[in-house]
Amino acid sequence: MTTLICQSCSFIGKESEFNPAKNITSRHEIGDTYSDLECPGCGALAYPLPDSEHAIILRAIIKELIAALECALSAWKCGHGITGHAGELAQKKLDKVKKAGGTWL
Repeated sequence: MTTLICQSCSFIGKESEFNPAKNITSRHEIGDTYSDLECPGCGALAYPLPDSEHAIILRAIIKELIAALECALSAWKCGHGITGHAGELAQKKLDKVKKAGGTWL
């Protein structure tokens, strides 16, 4: 089964987790890479992940981002470092990154 990534929100999942694309003919131009699947979260088109080597690199980057955000949130929750809205934004970003990784992480 193919692993796909959303072109907009970066959700990563198995082909079966994506929906058939709506209005497909209006979403492609000549020369575009064709996709007939869309993200279940945001509705943007989804495409196969690059070859396995690139997927491994992408997975490592996502894990590093999660670790960095968790560290920043820890400082915020303890009253050190980032404050107020910045902490809330970091939490939202962390949640989005974790959701994008899905079961793939």
